Amino acid sequence: MIPHKEFYYIRHGETEWNKRGIFQGTVDTPLNDTGLAQAEAASKILKDYPIRTICCSPLLRTRQTASFTSEALGLEPVYYEDLREVRVGALEGTPRGENYDRWMRGEIVVEGAETWGEFSARAVKGVTQALEHTGPVLIVAHGAFYRAFEQYLGRPDFVKLANCQPLRLTPPSVEFPQWQIVKLG
Repeated sequence: MIPHKEFYYIRHGETEWNKRGIFQGTVDTPLNDTGLAQAEAASKILKDYPIRTICCSPLLRTRQTASFTSEALGLEPVYYEDLREVRVGALEGTPRGENYDRWMRGEIVVEGAETWGEFSARAVKGVTQALEHTGPVLIVAHGAFYRAFEQYLGRPDFVKLANCQPLRLTPPSVEFPQWQIVKLG
């Protein structure tokens, strides 16, 4: 179960594969110039929040994104394998299409891919590990990772998270019985 602690989340900046609509999964792609500028802009927003720990996926695009906020806050990121993006096997490096949604719903099996259920369990484990640190914590991870987490929270109407959109997530309370997710900046 995810600890009921406020935390921050950011998806990595844009990569060329994002721009071209290609599955990245666990392929270690770097940020493009737009992604670097997005990461720098996001760090200027996040530096004004009381972040005490940065937990990050070990993939290059998230490490590059985290480096800007890490420098602004004077914090060294902690890397977790469980924050890594979904492994979509044979779909990695191919154009996005309906196969991703079909795989996610369990309608097709993709060679070398995690199942959506395996990935979702790993995402919850990764967030749980991150939130064991002194908080508030900033998690720097991925788009599908965030989608899996939102599903865990019971939010059925997923809206794709933009690259480098900082979020603040606040746990349920008496006043608000669902997790509150607020876009920053």
